Amino acid sequence: MSQVPLIAEYATDISSIPDSIWQDSLIYPAYAAGISLLVLISSAFCDRFLTPKSSALCASETLAIPATSSSLRRRIESIGGLDIFVYRVVQLLGILFLLGISIAQFVSDDSPTALTASRTLQAVQIAIYVGSCI
Repeated sequence: MSQVPLIAEYATDISSIPDSIWQDSLIYPAYAAGISLLVLISSAFCDRFLTPKSSALCASETLAIPATSSSLRRRIESIGGLDIFVYRVVQLLGILFLLGISIAQFVSDDSPTALTASRTLQAVQIAIYVGSCI
């Protein structure tokens, strides 16, 4: 059995190691979404089990919406008020912006027929953004 000498011809460096899909910069939004989901679940758990509300307090918090207000104002109040409505509009605009960037990058790729890990990740991101808009 022959041995391979360790010379510069056989040496490997960091640039020759293929990038992992977990280290790709396109996966960072998915990491942020996962962390956000964990925060949401922990917050819901704390609200549900650690801070009980009395039924009298919950009954007094519901506000009657006047019948004379416009349908838009009634809709805004039914989803939680102006703050929540503005948040959802900004969230929708952000998602549409990210969707546009992802589609533009997916279409302008050099090799549109080659299925690489990066293109697969882009396709998954586009599907998630479209699903978020629905």
